[in-house]
Amino acid sequence: AFAQRDIETTIDAMMSRAEGGRSGRLGLYREIEQIAADRDIAEIVYLAALDVAESDGSIGEKEKAVLTKICTTLGLNPANYDI
Repeated sequence: AFAQRDIETTIDAMMSRAEGGRSGRLGLYREIEQIAADRDIAEIVYLAALDVAESDGSIGEKEKAVLTKICTTLGLNPANYDI
């Protein structure tokens, strides 16, 4: 559905924003809130976040906390996903 390069570019941009402090993270969560209205897109975004978190072979406790927040912000149930 998406070209690998497009995915990598988007992830790099989002990671830079997330690492940029509270204002960067707030902006990301606001974008996530806007996505929540479309359940299909919300799930794709969450699954992509899971893939990124798991890309090193495991999901750490801090990553789990962020994933749970993303999931609930998207209006999804974290219990439905194996993390």
